[in-house]
Amino acid sequence: MKSQGPVVKDLVLVGGGHSHVGALKMFAMKPLAGVRITLITREVHTPYSGMLPGYIAGHYGLDDCHIDLRPLAQLAGARLYHDSAVRLDLVGKRVICAGRPPVDYDVVSIDIGSAPRTDLVPGAAEHVVPVKPIGRFVERWHDVAERILAESGRMRIGLVGAGAGGTELTLSIQHRLGRILAEKGVAADRLEFHLFTDMAEVMTTHNARVRGKFTRILAERGVRVHTDTRVVRVDGGHIECERGETFEVDEVLWVTQAGAQSWPGESGLDVDEHGFIRVDDTLRSLSHPDVFAAGDIANVVDHPRPKAGVFAVRQGPPLHRNLRRVLVGKQPKSFSPQKRFLSLVSTGDAYAVASRGPLALEGRWVWAVKDWIDRRWMRKYQELPDMAAQNSAGGDGDVLGKLRCGGCGAKVPAPILRRALNRLPPQLKDGLEQGLDAPDDAAVLMPPLGKALVQTNDQFRAFIDDPYLFARIAANHCLGDIFAMGAKPHSALAAVMLPHDGEDKIAEDLYQLLAGATKTLAEAGAVLAGGHTGEGAEMA
Repeated sequence: MKSQGPVVKDLVLVGGGHSHVGALKMFAMKPLAGVRITLITREVHTPYSGMLPGYIAGHYGLDDCHIDLRPLAQLAGARLYHDSAVRLDLVGKRVICAGRPPVDYDVVSIDIGSAPRTDLVPGAAEHVVPVKPIGRFVERWHDVAERILAESGRMRIGLVGAGAGGTELTLSIQHRLGRILAEKGVAADRLEFHLFTDMAEVMTTHNARVRGKFTRILAERGVRVHTDTRVVRVDGGHIECERGETFEVDEVLWVTQAGAQSWPGESGLDVDEHGFIRVDDTLRSLSHPDVFAAGDIANVVDHPRPKAGVFAVRQGPPLHRNLRRVLVGKQPKSFSPQKRFLSLVSTGDAYAVASRGPLALEGRWVWAVKDWIDRRWMRKYQELPDMAAQNSAGGDGDVLGKLRCGGCGAKVPAPILRRALNRLPPQLKDGLEQGLDAPDDAAVLMPPLGKALVQTNDQFRAFIDDPYLFARIAANHCLGDIFAMGAKPHSALAAVMLPHDGEDKIAEDLYQLLAGATKTLAEAGAVLAGGHTGEGAEMA
């Protein structure tokens, strides 16, 4: 990871949603000196929700509708951490992750999407396939399709939720599976589709013309729509409804009202009754001014809008603008989301319905327009400029505040080193007479009688931008040399090189590196006995 000048502020983006994708691209095009960006995401290959129905219907390949966040992060000079956030330490200003040490932030933005509320209906969590998060649904979709196609008899497929997402997905699945069966010479009418909604009509957030068109299309396709039907229980093989009706089903997909992950509220952020982060007109948390949120996870309290990808995409520019402003000490600016927007909903078979306000149109030409718009949007993130991120910063000057040590390999000052070492677990082992528990000029080892001492060293430039994972890989590589000699690992010395940054940033990066190294050493039965730190042009 190349040095980009001294780091003054850490911006952490949690989640690879549509708003963060847009903001990252804008930071790449116009870097902000002194700001280090870290993206924490469970999905490195993130799906675009607008093209999911087309993928399910078979019109797109996987790569057509997914954005690879690695080159985008690289373009923006951002570190990419492949992990999931599980909590915010709002006092210590750290993101707590599932599988790595906490990540410090000065400003954090959350764009983690939403998920259907399977917890509200008994049996749903165990027996249904949620459509969100989209990435997880894409992973499970092929298993669902194989199970359906593997059966020789009639298959009954239920989808719960008849908004735009549920209706569009029903028609897309029906189209895809019907084509596959036709290619095998099997009649598609052995697949029976049921669409459940507790509303009086399908797609109630759209105008009357759109509702009428989709009511007709669903009937023409043979989809059995159950309106005013609230699902109250799901068991293996059947759905129970509020009025006492029971429907036999073989597969159930869940596309109901969106819910939020619980950790933002459990962390202490101001959230609404559904767990969505309450933000003002600047996308800033109502309770914590150093926290922003966008996309489905955000509830813009003065401008409530449906949980739809079109709003997440439109929030990218104002989110980017306001993150930049607060990072340089300015106040964020308000924005107003659009009240009317172009809605394009496909019907599975390269046909779509368009609406805006009270208008509604349909046809294959509408699908062609939708396809053009979606592919154009994707190209912005799949065909990146052939340029390196230019996150340049000025000289050290007042940013670093103090002169660095130029001797002894330009080593990291002792107070910074101690801050990192104090956060590590104890590094104690028989035969290590003096190590990090009482650090001195050198470690002292006492090999048992009859044992040979096998030593090796290796050095690596940072070839990935995650210091924790980089250190784990480097330590594992060194351990391989010990194993190759038939030896048992005992202890290690670490030689660490860090880029010139502010003291807090160096201390945090050093901790991340040493935490990764000691984790890998511990798994092999070894400890960290000591080492040397230095500052240079890049991490090593």
